[in-house]
Amino acid sequence: MVMEIDNNTKINEMNITDEFSMVGLQEKGMKIAQELQNLGDAGVVLVTKGSNEVVGYIREKEITSAVAGGDNPSDTFASNLMNKDFMEILEHETLGNLIPKLSDRYPNAIVVTNNDGNCVGYFSKNDYQEALAGLGCYDRSREPEYKTPDEWRIQGIAMVSTWQLAEAVQCFAKVVEYCENQERGWFELARGFELTNRLKESILCYDQVTYINPENEDAWLNRGNSYSLMRMPDRAIQSYVHALDVDPNNVKALINMGLALSDLGQINKAIAFYNKAAMITGDNAEIWYRKGNAYDKSQELKEAIKCYDIAVQLNTNFEDAWFNKGVALNTIGKVKKAIQCFQQVLMINPNNVNAREAIAVCQGGK
Repeated sequence: MVMEIDNNTKINEMNITDEFSMVGLQEKGMKIAQELQNLGDAGVVLVTKGSNEVVGYIREKEITSAVAGGDNPSDTFASNLMNKDFMEILEHETLGNLIPKLSDRYPNAIVVTNNDGNCVGYFSKNDYQEALAGLGCYDRSREPEYKTPDEWRIQGIAMVSTWQLAEAVQCFAKVVEYCENQERGWFELARGFELTNRLKESILCYDQVTYINPENEDAWLNRGNSYSLMRMPDRAIQSYVHALDVDPNNVKALINMGLALSDLGQINKAIAFYNKAAMITGDNAEIWYRKGNAYDKSQELKEAIKCYDIAVQLNTNFEDAWFNKGVALNTIGKVKKAIQCFQQVLMINPNNVNAREAIAVCQGGK
């Protein structure tokens, strides 16, 4: 670390080579969990392909989410655990240019790359806090003196970066208090409530955002996602409709609309939204996987298999798509092809107990 930090300090002059490790797409969750434990609270595991090209990251939150979703993270590949929502910055960028970008983007993880796009470091929450402190933006002793919404907003973002979520919520609440009609303040307060799993409060804040700006598609989308997490798909749909009114090509809203409609048993409508999403970005394996699940749910297994075929062509390590394809094939009597799918699952994840059991069932228990 440099002794003094100012706006001209470059990212690679800070200690960006600690607090992270790198794994490949097929690393197992058990090894990743061990890595995270060794790295400590600020640590992150970066998922790479080829030569140090980062394609995602995993923190404790991703492991917890997998458990909440019914998965066994210890047997799951990094490719299925990772979060792809990260920001890349060049190692020669200065803090003076970076910090304003972080305040606007509000990234979940920050990867430092060279000009070739290869990872050379990780800008951790501790690095972020140190940078803010060096630039005079982060000083908890100054909290009673904060008066402007921007000061509280910067403090709130700093709290999020150090996973002090309750404190972050308090800071974002101050943004709203000092500037009641500030769209960004309500949005960040909603995000803070989401991070602390206070979904009802997050929805109320998104209501304020959309009252101020009915065209804020991110607020409508996140509001719908909160309702989905609360298992209220009918209300989620209402929010997704608003998001799509603002941007009919919002792929996330189209996919999530399909999921909500599928939860309500409205399969044909769900498939129509998946089709539109595929027209916009046909190389998204998740779209075809979700569409396959919708067909599976309506017992249209041949159509489901076609969708799973496309999903695994786009992502050959898509474990769940291979497994669901195998189940569908076995159901229509194509046992040998089903076994091949389950064997493919085991090549991806040798510890997948369900695939082993499925092969045993296909072979008559032998």
